[in-house]
Amino acid sequence: MEIHFKPLLQLVVEHEFHGGLASDDLLPVVLGGDPAWFAGHLLCRVRDGRLHLLAETDADGKLLGAAAGLTLWFVLQARQPSFANYTAPPVAAGYLPLYRNAADPLAFDPPLAVRLLNARQRIDAGLAGRPLTLRWRRLSAGGEQVVFEQTLKNGETEALFATTDWPNGLYRLDQLADGAPQSSYWVKQPALGSETPWGLLALTLDPALLALAEPPDLALALAARRERLSYYVVAPDLLPGEFNQLQLLDTASQPLAFERIEAVDIALDDLLGRGLASEVSQLALFRSLAEVPRLAGGYPRLQLRRGNDVLVQHLPQPGYDRTQAQFVIHLAKS
Repeated sequence: MEIHFKPLLQLVVEHEFHGGLASDDLLPVVLGGDPAWFAGHLLCRVRDGRLHLLAETDADGKLLGAAAGLTLWFVLQARQPSFANYTAPPVAAGYLPLYRNAADPLAFDPPLAVRLLNARQRIDAGLAGRPLTLRWRRLSAGGEQVVFEQTLKNGETEALFATTDWPNGLYRLDQLADGAPQSSYWVKQPALGSETPWGLLALTLDPALLALAEPPDLALALAARRERLSYYVVAPDLLPGEFNQLQLLDTASQPLAFERIEAVDIALDDLLGRGLASEVSQLALFRSLAEVPRLAGGYPRLQLRRGNDVLVQHLPQPGYDRTQAQFVIHLAKS
């Protein structure tokens, strides 16, 4: 008996840290126990850093399952322990990024900041007005549906919701009183257990996507962490005139610009944080004027010079392992 599969799409994670190329630093993993995979006769394979989604067909290429309109949930797992060092947080601290293709079936929306919904979820009132209505809506490919609401009266500051019987998926909580509502987004996925992943992905199989002759690429683009490059240069052995000639130059075709800050203008906390004494002789800070993205290859054409003489051909770069883009350079006169 032959089993036939049709490729539906390829999901690729692209990272600015790697020059916008495909990266396997973040891996989409199927959320276990999701019945959508069985309903759609679907499976996936990861090859060369890409997730390939396939659907079972008959010998004539007709889909066997009811895949249209299904939403598949994935956990986004960071494979590098230092992933946060070079990845810009896509949402505020305390939230998880949720990526969806709700607006365009062939592209991901900007990440939505969500929290995980507990079986018994306590909600603090976010608005002072009373009565205050707390209204839960389930958001799906088919639209929005109110699943529960409760109204707080004078003197009531919180509500407790039993969510065990609510369907899995994405919810919006609207707090409604006088004036503009306050909204927050929540995800119910008991299969996560106590795990807190880096993020989540909800992929909806729109009929337009399923009708394509060739499987499209859906790219999830991640931004690199941005910060100012800082080089603390200590040169006690140089003559004052030589020290004043020190400069940091970028010889790239599109060079980064740096400012020079003298020791007297550097905050004491910055010096102590770098292990430098406030009275250190001949210290200058060279700092990039703008925040720049971390790159796997760094900025290899940064040079420390004294006049026309190159003292340091390649300055150190913040890579995977550094939490800060700050370096101390000690110069000794040879």
